[in-house]
Amino acid sequence: MSKPLWSDEFPQVAHALAKAKLHGRTGQAYLLIGDSTEQLERFAIGWAQTAACTNSLPDGMPCGHCRNCRCLLDGNYSELVRLAPESKSRIIPVDAMHEFERKIILAVPEGMLKIGLIVEADCMKTEASNAFLKTLEEPPRDVMLLLLTTRPQLLLPTIHSRCQKVLLLNNKFNYNDLVPKEYLETLATLHRNAGTRIALRAISALQELFGGLQARAEETVKANWDPQWDDLAAEDKSLRKQVEEQKKNKIATEYLRLREVYLNTLQAWFQQRYLAAAGVPEATLPQPEFLPYAQGAAKPTIEEAEEDNLAVGTFLRALKANVPEELDLAALALQVCRKG
Repeated sequence: MSKPLWSDEFPQVAHALAKAKLHGRTGQAYLLIGDSTEQLERFAIGWAQTAACTNSLPDGMPCGHCRNCRCLLDGNYSELVRLAPESKSRIIPVDAMHEFERKIILAVPEGMLKIGLIVEADCMKTEASNAFLKTLEEPPRDVMLLLLTTRPQLLLPTIHSRCQKVLLLNNKFNYNDLVPKEYLETLATLHRNAGTRIALRAISALQELFGGLQARAEETVKANWDPQWDDLAAEDKSLRKQVEEQKKNKIATEYLRLREVYLNTLQAWFQQRYLAAAGVPEATLPQPEFLPYAQGAAKPTIEEAEEDNLAVGTFLRALKANVPEELDLAALALQVCRKG
């Protein structure tokens, strides 16, 4: 049986990317997140072919006949630079990253696109990740970087913030089970031309929701805490200190988990708005649980949806740079709701 085409496995994402290519909005760095490394690499090559095609079809998909298409399909595209973990150690060492970067910066022949493909990007050692950041932040001209991972939590936050994320998950989250409905209702109010008054209401609601995560974390840890630890530590000052420290660490971990869920939900919301603006049918959108909240909300143009996704990327990078959360949320809401 032949392998499925990349565009058949995740058609809504594939066609949204193809439309981005058609309108000249191809990014330079993508983080592809999925459940299967083989599936991710197949999709990455399909997207690389789409981006490199010199005779795109009317819907932006690759022609399959130009030189770039044929070479990528045959596996002999000279401008594809592939980096993967070493077979025994299962790591990507810094020396291998330096060699990858050396090839990436070489001049690209006219009419071709250099593709930098990093398979199992989460296997980069810290030194390799740090060495790669400069290239990732400012890729050379005519270069597209594709990072693949099934374990995005192992990647540095600075890697996440410098890439456009493409979710290719077969086992999708249902955000209704992860966040309160008030959060999705608030996200639905954020749209172009909503104005400052709506933005301020959303800012207040978002700040309250994010501000309540610490209390939620404390409640969760308390509900799952074994009281025997407190009993054992009651007469032992040293043990009591250790138990309290353990409790604090659990609360901090739970808080970060809840916060990451909120941030992922926000990013998924705006990514789905982009897919809808690109013409993806509702029946094939990845997060159908968002649809009831989006009913009646103003629909952005594809250009506006892309700008909003860029604003979300700026928001996430600012958080990583320790910009105060309340200020960052305010800046995002005002940016998305601006008039004109």
